[in-house]
Amino acid sequence: MSCEGVISAVPWEDRFLKFLKAELAPTTDRWRATARIVVACLITTVLVMGMHSPHASYAFITIFMISQSNAGASLSKATLRILGTAAGAAVGVVAYIVFLDNPWLRVALMGPVAAFCIFLSQTTTAPYFGLLAGVTAIMVMTVTGPDAESGLHIGLWRFVMVMLGAIIGTAAQMFLWPDDPEKLLVSSLVERLNNIENVILAIRDGRQMDTTKMDSALLSGLTHQLDLLDNAEARHPSLRSRHAEQIALIGGIEQLLTAAIAFAKAPRDQLINSAPVSEKLTGIAAACSKLRDALQNRRPFESSASFSWSAPNDNEIDAGSMELFPGLTEMEQILTELPNATGFLDRDRQRQKKLSVGLILDSPTRGAFFTPAFSLQNTGALVFSLRAGLAATLAYVIYQGLAWPGLSTSVWTTIIIAQSTFGASVQKAILRLGGAVLGGVLGLATIIVLMPNMDTLTPLLFVVAVCATICVWIATGSARISYFGIQMGIAFVLCALNDLGPTTDLVPARDRVIGVLLGIIVSGLVFLLTGTAFAGTLMRRSLANALCSLAGLARVGLHGEAAKAVLRPARGWRWKVYQDLATTLRLHDESKFEWGVGLTDAQAERARIVRTTADAQSVFLALLALVRHRLNFDLSAIPETIREDFHALANGIVLQLEGAASRAGGKNENNLTTLAPLLERMNDVVRRESDKIDSSLIPHLQGRLALYKNLVIRIERLDRNAVLPD
Repeated sequence: MSCEGVISAVPWEDRFLKFLKAELAPTTDRWRATARIVVACLITTVLVMGMHSPHASYAFITIFMISQSNAGASLSKATLRILGTAAGAAVGVVAYIVFLDNPWLRVALMGPVAAFCIFLSQTTTAPYFGLLAGVTAIMVMTVTGPDAESGLHIGLWRFVMVMLGAIIGTAAQMFLWPDDPEKLLVSSLVERLNNIENVILAIRDGRQMDTTKMDSALLSGLTHQLDLLDNAEARHPSLRSRHAEQIALIGGIEQLLTAAIAFAKAPRDQLINSAPVSEKLTGIAAACSKLRDALQNRRPFESSASFSWSAPNDNEIDAGSMELFPGLTEMEQILTELPNATGFLDRDRQRQKKLSVGLILDSPTRGAFFTPAFSLQNTGALVFSLRAGLAATLAYVIYQGLAWPGLSTSVWTTIIIAQSTFGASVQKAILRLGGAVLGGVLGLATIIVLMPNMDTLTPLLFVVAVCATICVWIATGSARISYFGIQMGIAFVLCALNDLGPTTDLVPARDRVIGVLLGIIVSGLVFLLTGTAFAGTLMRRSLANALCSLAGLARVGLHGEAAKAVLRPARGWRWKVYQDLATTLRLHDESKFEWGVGLTDAQAERARIVRTTADAQSVFLALLALVRHRLNFDLSAIPETIREDFHALANGIVLQLEGAASRAGGKNENNLTTLAPLLERMNDVVRRESDKIDSSLIPHLQGRLALYKNLVIRIERLDRNAVLPD
């Protein structure tokens, strides 16, 4: 029975309670995050009430939206929110004034503005800017008023309140129990080094170790650390001068982790009983420990503390342990180079150490604001944006036709819930609607029960503190519930805090819920009728793309090119595999919100895809080790007959991965290469020609052969479990 089958057998009540218990569990970090946001809300309440500021809800909403997991992320998001609001307000005010006498003419502009902003959010490195610009522009354009001052009023006050909320929220994140992104980054790297050390010691001692957690964190860990680096540089601009060193350290530790996991999973016919191997494993573990201590103590390695090992020869490693040689050599080389990437820990040192080219293998380059996807040739993003624009236009027509000002929320709801797949849209719609309902109920309870008894600011502050704590506690949870908490908080402040002083107006709560529901219905109908993408279909395509990327990675260094010449394609294929595998898992989660999710066939399909994705990740680790060995060790001096067999096996692996990609994509692929005979023939020719090979190359040749053997085993397992066509 599949895992999903076991889960479905558990009563949904028990699963739901277990889910809530896990998502709402208290932690020290969560208490700090909640306290920061609640304090910011209380300060904002005092200021807006004291200054009698209208549209105060925008300030509270901004505090909710910019409060991120660390101070650097909050600062970056606050900046994007201010810029996006300013751009959107400018566009909205101009459009409002131009079409003041003929508001129905805004219909012609509503869709293009929304579509362009959605396109920006999909094709730039700052998607939040495009989204905020679109929401703000639509918000101003939907204002109903008799003169130009109405649109100008809402545009300017929204910008002012967003500025106020951004300043207060960012200050709270930076000065009230802050989570420094630089410290979080170092802690993440320290944790990885600790895991690597544990794996190496387990291998040395012959113990079995479960690497499942590291496998699951492998896809998201590198992206998370790069995000922390961006946040750290936003929080501490002086770190930008050491960007290359930090990137090299992150990439180097990532190489070390993938090498260690692949090393642990490599098949071994016997336990390690070679004294030189055990000694080298002990040295690698000790090096990881020293590097970890250096990061914890915030001190860089100096030249006197750098690591140095001599490459082992065939007398140091017996035949039974020869397959360990490539992994040992790779980890030794990485640890030899990593100390040069720790210079950023000493901010007083002006000169940077020269970084090894090898460490740059896994380091990404910073992108400009516009990505290559910002192009008219990107028909997928264009079609998606036009659908979102059409939904916004229809919602505006309905809102104007009903002459119901409170339903303006429906227009920008169509923009906010527009997602790349139907499942993702449904998920976000559920969280938005559920949060709006519960937040509205919380606001209504406050208005009906508590507002009539309030005559000073003190009881209002107490109510804000209690209600904000409830909303923020949910908002600081995982991605599965955080948006629910944010919407709950927004609905509460719109009901209870949008007007000056205590209020008994119940209309905002009702109109927001109805507006959100209308926006969801309109957007859902538009995307369904115009051919929306379903996650259940796309996840198969994404898995096929991942396997194609693996085939591309398998070609790197195949023809003996210089390492510098193939660094860029190696890095590109590596990132492409990461992205494709992560996208497959994301689409798997989104598919659970689509029709037919409970059907047996659908569950079996998702289980097959998850299994194949895990196999693809296993192939990825083995392939990385092989590619790095190609780049680090030149075997062009071996006899031509051996090189030909190596190339035949390598080309067979490429064809096998391409065939697996075709099968995963739903195509029959029967003309696959059988790898076992190619591997056996290569073993035979190496044995026959061994006397013609330079003795210094034999360990490297045997190591390359062991890497191919490990890779073939994993590819064969991938073929057995590959997703079959419908």
